[in-house]
Amino acid sequence: MELPETLNGFDKTSASGRLEIFTPDLVALTLPLDIIGDLAVTSDFQLVNGRLSAQTVLDSSSLAFSGSELTEAHFTVHLEKDLATKPDAPLF
Repeated sequence: MELPETLNGFDKTSASGRLEIFTPDLVALTLPLDIIGDLAVTSDFQLVNGRLSAQTVLDSSSLAFSGSELTEAHFTVHLEKDLATKPDAPLF
């Protein structure tokens, strides 16, 4: 299978999947921010008829930075993007 050369070619492509990332020690990532804790990200995505949708969940049992601590976090985000737009249109 060959991927389309431009975003407009994705109107004939369908795909789905899951991306999972777990970082048990954010300090080890050497981020530009001084952040301590853990973070898990799960994203289920689907591409059908030129439309990309994703349901993303971010979880953490502890995040500390700049003298603040978040003892538990759970965020859910749903995103959709129609990829069948004008060629010069911004991606988002």
